[in-house]
Amino acid sequence: MSLPITRYGHREAFTFGPERNAFICPNGKLLKHRTAVEAIRIHIYRPTVKTRGEFPIRSQCTRGLMRTLSVPFDDSARQEIIALQDTPAFQRSRLLRRKVEMRGLSAAAEEFLMMATVQNLRRLGRMRPPDIPKSRRAAHTLALKA
Repeated sequence: MSLPITRYGHREAFTFGPERNAFICPNGKLLKHRTAVEAIRIHIYRPTVKTRGEFPIRSQCTRGLMRTLSVPFDDSARQEIIALQDTPAFQRSRLLRRKVEMRGLSAAAEEFLMMATVQNLRRLGRMRPPDIPKSRRAAHTLALKA
């Protein structure tokens, strides 16, 4: 998946180095992990004070004093999903989801309830007690009539 490159670039242009927990910008500068904001579930990556000054094309990269990357906590799951997008299984799943969307959520909910009802009836049938033999059944019905 290729994103358009704007004046300030995009996050996919940066390379993540898990051994250092840092990003490397397209110009080769290191952006280290600085903080994690739990309230909004974001990791913040910024360059060191030393590398901020020696960045000659800063005006092409950012409007601020330094480039800051904000990465969601769940970014690894997002990257896995992006990697799966071209697989046949993902394409089939996407097609099935579109069928549900085209049919409408109310029709999908109705189908789900119908299938749940069938499953519950099957379960109820398995829970039914075994048949009572005829001789005992006749005696039982006579006892009830009396």
